[in-house]
Amino acid sequence: MKIAILSDIHANATALEQVLGAIQDVQQTWFLGDAVDRGPQSEPVIRWWMDLNQQAGARWLMGNHDAMLAEILTPAEMETINAVHREDNQFHRQEIQALPELLDFVQENFTRQACEPQEVIQDGALYVLTHASLIDGLGLYTYVYSWKVEITLPNEFTALEKRCQNAGMPGIMLCGHTHVPMLCSAQRGGAGEWEIRSEKVLAGHTYPLDPSRLWIINPGSVGQPRDLDKRAAFAVLDAAKRSVTFHRVEYDWRSVARELIRLGRHQIYPQVLRDAAIDSITPDEWIQHYQMAKEESDEL
Repeated sequence: MKIAILSDIHANATALEQVLGAIQDVQQTWFLGDAVDRGPQSEPVIRWWMDLNQQAGARWLMGNHDAMLAEILTPAEMETINAVHREDNQFHRQEIQALPELLDFVQENFTRQACEPQEVIQDGALYVLTHASLIDGLGLYTYVYSWKVEITLPNEFTALEKRCQNAGMPGIMLCGHTHVPMLCSAQRGGAGEWEIRSEKVLAGHTYPLDPSRLWIINPGSVGQPRDLDKRAAFAVLDAAKRSVTFHRVEYDWRSVARELIRLGRHQIYPQVLRDAAIDSITPDEWIQHYQMAKEESDEL
């Protein structure tokens, strides 16, 4: 069973079209949330989501921007969202509200339950799908980065471990939210502490998933990458062989940026498409890590 893993499309239908054209020989698609906001084209992305909802075996959950679009966040949760993102979300909400069939889909399917992590058993392994974290309630907010090895990653692996123990099988967590491809694994050391290993994620490279270890996989972002590589990102999971392959696809980001400017959307989004800039709190050694990964991927 091969499964396409997509996340963080962010209203970039141009990037999504190229990704869908590049996906081959897969039997299912799992989407990890954030279809809307930031890009110019929510309507075609929501229509793709509606089609996905009808596909046998497809799995999806909502991201924080999808939850904001559906107006299901609490007042306290809304206070954590800055004014630029609120304004942008309102723009996309108005677009959806003008289209009855899309509005019906959102109102029927976008619930708080659809934000929560999901468990899927496939070929003897437990896959836990979440937009962001397993430890922050709805799983919409905490950024899970490869370099957060002191606090975030041990907590995530502990939460994953509990689910695996309940299921009685090895486990793999699939998440998005950071817009950065990621592959981390862990096992308990002699003293019970987590021994965590982060892989350099190379586009076009396949990684075996040792069942003696727990794994966290982030496919990266379809519509707004943030790892210094502008190309749309996705991954393909081979559940039978227990491996994952990361992919990057070129798309016309300039036309998307021009459309954002034409619509009068905030200038930060065209700039992000151009630069694929990483989070400002990323350590220097990991900025170098992402740059090296891009260069090595280009050589493959």
